[in-house]
Amino acid sequence: MKNRKVFLAGLTLMLLSPLANADLAKAGHEVKESAVEAAKKTAQVGREIGHATAETAKAVGHAVADGARKGYHATRDALSDGSSSHSNPPADETKGREPNQSN
Repeated sequence: MKNRKVFLAGLTLMLLSPLANADLAKAGHEVKESAVEAAKKTAQVGREIGHATAETAKAVGHAVADGARKGYHATRDALSDGSSSHSNPPADETKGREPNQSN
């Protein structure tokens, strides 16, 4: 009787072993597919963050350049409109001369 119980237990384990292996293989495959899907989603989020950062940097750069240009023009106009000694010389004095040549 004791031998019969041991034999039946061994037979049962032997028959269930391939089923357990199949379940393990299926679970492993599902884990792999989930990991691949998560990696793809993470890459997509990273790409979107990169594009958003680049667009923001571009907008900031344009805003800084525009502000600098406006400041330069405002300063130039303020200096040329005043009666200071730094005003532009009359047009006839600059004819035929390179802009960076001194008198």
